[in-house]
Amino acid sequence: MDTCAKNSVRGLYLLLFVLLTAIVLSVMPGNGRAAVINVPDDQPSIQDAIVAANFFDTVMVAPGRYYENIDFLGKWIVVTSRFALDNDPAYIFNTIIHPDSASCVRLVTNENNFSILQGFTLTGGTGTNWVDEHGAGTFREGGGILMTSSSPIIQYNYIVENEAVYVPSGLVSAGGGGIRVGDGNPLIQNNIIVHNRGRYGAGIVLNYCQGTIRNNVVAYNTGGEDYGGAGIWKNPGTSIVENNTIVGNVSASGGGGVFIYATGTITLHN
Repeated sequence: MDTCAKNSVRGLYLLLFVLLTAIVLSVMPGNGRAAVINVPDDQPSIQDAIVAANFFDTVMVAPGRYYENIDFLGKWIVVTSRFALDNDPAYIFNTIIHPDSASCVRLVTNENNFSILQGFTLTGGTGTNWVDEHGAGTFREGGGILMTSSSPIIQYNYIVENEAVYVPSGLVSAGGGGIRVGDGNPLIQNNIIVHNRGRYGAGIVLNYCQGTIRNNVVAYNTGGEDYGGAGIWKNPGTSIVENNTIVGNVSASGGGGVFIYATGTITLHN
């Protein structure tokens, strides 16, 4: 894609974020003891701030590129860019989590809907080797975000050019290039999930979980070589998918937009 085309696409995504931010969930919890930890002023890295945070605190991240892997450590906290202050989508594009390896963000310790990730670009993630909770073997999962047994809120993020990288030795497959959810009930809303790769569920994997997927753009994700599903891949459990734009996803083995595997159930609206 040439520079002019990339700038046009970026402008379109910016416009989409402006439209998506008409109603924003307040990220400042109503708890008199809650603190705001600023990165890098109070802590040098996002992960250092998470370690220092108490439940119901907010980790507020300044614009910049952060070469680190984030783990919520089971904490009920908000991790956000300065988008939270004035809903300016420029903060989303300019506050970047770019790991040196593995997943950009992990929520794998029973986080709930008091755990909120908001206002970042997540890019360059390659996934984490993960033993399937239901005995299917070891997979590479979650290039952008890896979730298991957790129910956080993921909103107003630009999740782009992540890949669940498949290495044949010891792995069954690799899925969830953008987001992998297993055994939880998250709310994933108002994100742009584009140009991610995975051998199934290149955009989003929903494995033995519930979850609501609302008001997202899921576009131009590719893969599906093993189990199909370039946009959204769904295994057992019931999920609600509503008011999304799912377009231009390409799967090598079916289900370019949405693929329901085995007994998975999705309620699709709009």
